[in-house]
Amino acid sequence: MFKCRIVNIIRKRPGNAVPVSRSFNVQSNSQITVPFRGPGRSRITSERACKGDPGAPINLADPNPRKKKAPEKCIGMQQTSSGGITLVNKCKACKAALIERQNRTGGNGKRHAYKVAPQSAIEVLSKGAAQIALLAEVDCP
Repeated sequence: MFKCRIVNIIRKRPGNAVPVSRSFNVQSNSQITVPFRGPGRSRITSERACKGDPGAPINLADPNPRKKKAPEKCIGMQQTSSGGITLVNKCKACKAALIERQNRTGGNGKRHAYKVAPQSAIEVLSKGAAQIALLAEVDCP
């Protein structure tokens, strides 16, 4: 029994030289009403399994797809014993980090970029901000 099928239908109307092709996803044990009205002929041109179902077409460019891992986060924020914030680089490569300082209401966001050496930490001054957020990290320029 199939879970889902992709059905291609061609509709040819009298007097119109160009046929209309439509593709529909049909779930198992369901019916679908096609939106073709008036005179003409409809024809099913292909029927195949939906992506991920048994019998689905194989991607020839990547026949064994692997889930891509999210890029490893190198930069992290840690609170110091004095209440300050440090940016810590856990990787063996230099990274640039973008932070944003905000006031108590979340407004007045000021951004600043820091260059963090491999496997080291630098202190981030609050400069009167109530919150500090790490926005992004990239390789050092």
